[in-house]
Amino acid sequence: MSIRQLKPPVAPSIGFRIIATIALLTCSVTAWAQPALQTVSLEQLLARAARHPEVMIAGADIEIASGAVVAADRAPLPAVSASIGSVDLQNGIGPGSWVGGKRLDKALGVDWVWERGDKRLHRTRQAERSLDAAAFDRGDVLLARRIAISAAFWELLAAQDREVDSSIMLRSAEQMANASRQRLEKGDISEQEAARVFIETERTRSDYTALRGARHLAAESLAQTAALATDRMRRLAGQSCQLPSG
Repeated sequence: MSIRQLKPPVAPSIGFRIIATIALLTCSVTAWAQPALQTVSLEQLLARAARHPEVMIAGADIEIASGAVVAADRAPLPAVSASIGSVDLQNGIGPGSWVGGKRLDKALGVDWVWERGDKRLHRTRQAERSLDAAAFDRGDVLLARRIAISAAFWELLAAQDREVDSSIMLRSAEQMANASRQRLEKGDISEQEAARVFIETERTRSDYTALRGARHLAAESLAQTAALATDRMRRLAGQSCQLPSG
């Protein structure tokens, strides 16, 4: 995963572009495929926040609360009950129809709950307050996720800049080391001076390796924060898009 900061165009109205190149793991039916590159911008990453599992769970709570509001704004349905009793065990139930011919005590009842006052209104208002609370909770979760994605994005950008600066320093150090090696062969410098240059080159190389690893860690952090791997596995395909961030 890497981020490239493009030079701003001549027109002052168009801001610079920040392009995030995300390495996502693709999934096949039977096995994992090779990593694929997907280029997305900060705006696209922020748009993915709404599809993060935590945000989707909070959205499901809103749907549940909406159903509770609909159920609370309905009057209780009547309950119909039927019973049979006083069965003659010696003579049986007798011939005839079940309505009036058989020797049975039959009962049919209808129960209706009559809500007095504003009981239904208060119940609906309570469900609506629960719905508002669920909506606010989802907003908080979404905002926190967007903040985390933004922080991870800019951390990756900084990590890439540090890696680029270190690579430039490494190339310069390698050129100096090659020049020192040639001068040492010609006898222009001593072995101690050449050794100092070689040691400095190896130290620069070690710094570059560490910064490169830090950039990979920042890329993994951004992918996990934006749930890019989950989205990639679900869609089984990536898309490349470049949008201005400013």
